[in-house]
Amino acid sequence: MTVQSDKNNLKNSAKSRGTKWLILISTVVLITVLVAISLPLSGCSSSRNVELGVNNRDTITSSDPSEGEDLGGGVSSLWWYHKYNLDVEEGHPYKFTLTSIDGNTMGIWSDDKGSWIVEVSPVVTTRTATYRFERGGKQELWIEAAEVPSEYSWYVTR
Repeated sequence: MTVQSDKNNLKNSAKSRGTKWLILISTVVLITVLVAISLPLSGCSSSRNVELGVNNRDTITSSDPSEGEDLGGGVSSLWWYHKYNLDVEEGHPYKFTLTSIDGNTMGIWSDDKGSWIVEVSPVVTTRTATYRFERGGKQELWIEAAEVPSEYSWYVTR
C-alpha cells in the first residue's frame, strides 16, 4: 500500500508542477502581448520634446487623435493635433513661429495661456508671436489643425 501511495504522490506532484509551469508561461505570454499592444497605442498620444531653435516639421493626419478628446485643463479639442513638451523659464519671453505649409488653418495652443499663442490661416500662412509663460518647467503645447492632412513647420526661440 505504501508503494502505491508513493506513486500517487509522485503523479500528483508532477501534475502540480506542470500546472504551475503552465500558469507561469501563460502569464508571461499575456504580459508580453499586453506590452506589445500598448506600445503602438501609447505612441499615438505621446508628446514630442521641443528644443529651442530647432525647426519641427510634421503632418497631422486623420490617424492622429481628434474631436472631443480631453487636452487637459478642461479643454476639449474639436481639432486634430500633435502634442509637444517645452521646458521654459518662468517670466521669460519665448518667440513662436508657425507655418502652415499647405495653407490650412492651424494654431499653437497653450494651457498656460488658456488660448492660442499663435494662429495661421489660408490668408496668412506664417506668423510669429511672443509669449511669456507664467510658470516655469515643462509646458504642454498642441499644434492643432482644422482639417487633415495638415503639414506644418514651427520653432521657438528665446
